[in-house]
Amino acid sequence: MPLRYAQRRKSNTYPMGRHPTCCCSQYSVDSDMSEVIVRPATLGDVPGINEIYRHDAEPSPWSKLEECTIVINHRLLTGIKVFVAEYNGRIVGHADYVIGCEPQPFGKTVHLSVLQVHPSFRHRGVGWLLIREGAKLGKENGCSMLTTQPADEAKGFYERCGFRCFLEQVKVLVRIEGTNWSGWRRVANVPHWVVGRLPLRIGRVQSSEDMWLMCNRGVRIAGRFEPVHPAARSADSKAFVQLRYIDSNRSAPLVVAWADRQVPLEDLVSAAGTLGQGRGSTSLSCIIPTYEMASLITAGFDVIETGRVEFWSLDPT
Repeated sequence: MPLRYAQRRKSNTYPMGRHPTCCCSQYSVDSDMSEVIVRPATLGDVPGINEIYRHDAEPSPWSKLEECTIVINHRLLTGIKVFVAEYNGRIVGHADYVIGCEPQPFGKTVHLSVLQVHPSFRHRGVGWLLIREGAKLGKENGCSMLTTQPADEAKGFYERCGFRCFLEQVKVLVRIEGTNWSGWRRVANVPHWVVGRLPLRIGRVQSSEDMWLMCNRGVRIAGRFEPVHPAARSADSKAFVQLRYIDSNRSAPLVVAWADRQVPLEDLVSAAGTLGQGRGSTSLSCIIPTYEMASLITAGFDVIETGRVEFWSLDPT
């Protein structure tokens, strides 16, 4: 079967130092580079994308050429917008954007899920140009905001680009003890309509659309741990819970839950605990808005805070 490619869009060329004004115009670009082209990626760009990541201390799906090929092909076929920044024929930057629509306060968004610049070209404006392309993509598609979940060391960069913290979250480890399965039933997967109708209450590592893709349309690589992401729904279909298992979290999977705001958070965690027990898990990893922390403690869960996760946004117009 021949490989299918994402539709190619016209490339955007930005002469360094002469870029047009946009929402993040305060960010400067080095003038010692001639021209950087930001364009949609194809499978032919995989070696260049892999070169960006292969020297990283932390392994990633992009750091090995074979896996990078599989991941990029998968993302192109699932509709994720993959862009590269090219300088004199060399790939020097990579960014992935996911467009999705979810209940307010998010609405229709374009989400930056991956941004990486080659070590030799950092601090020269390449990342800014990739973000500017995402803002343009969001404006073209009627998105109300551009979102991302920045690493702590990158927050200064995103601030200079105009991003601000939109949602403060806490990451907690919840011990699985007594659980309540009443009113829940197992399902093979979470239907896609859930993303647009029910808020993502637990597990906002990326956007709601991106989390749904990770759990229900994930990459499969032969010879690697094959994750199964068990799911359940409430009897009235006002809540869906799914566990995201990866190599490093088999004993404490990430809880991803979409639910009406009237559904108590403790009910979602309890249902997730039942799913986890069935897989031999002893704890749950939950990322929740900071203001929801008290409800878990009040409900009697054994909770340990392990970190903070901020969700940032930018007006793409």
